[in-house]
Amino acid sequence: MKRHKFALMLLLIFFSAAPGFAQTDNLSPPQSNVTFEDWKLPEEYEQELLIWFAMLAFALLFAVGLYLAQQHQLSPEAAAQLLQQLQPERERLERDVAQAERRVSQEQQLKELNRLCNRLSSNSVR
Repeated sequence: MKRHKFALMLLLIFFSAAPGFAQTDNLSPPQSNVTFEDWKLPEEYEQELLIWFAMLAFALLFAVGLYLAQQHQLSPEAAAQLLQQLQPERERLERDVAQAERRVSQEQQLKELNRLCNRLSSNSVR
């Protein structure tokens, strides 16, 4: 029972920590002539979704491990072996998350630089 509470608590923390997904202002459909491009997410949301899906995949792997441990009453040695087998997948997911976070950071820096260049060019025109 404690494992179930722990797993539910982890999932609750995971989903409550997702910033920006409660905002739906960019997702509301236009009133007429709806096309696929109107429903497409901005790039910053796509990168954020990639990060959260990778974290969700890791949480699901963790939940499956807890379930298997409970169902089969794994010994500590067997549980350690299972964790060792899942370690490469975890490392790959961590690399994917780090790479996506770097891309989001670079895109935000590029947007800020673009905004400053536009501001500078508009000031020089005046």
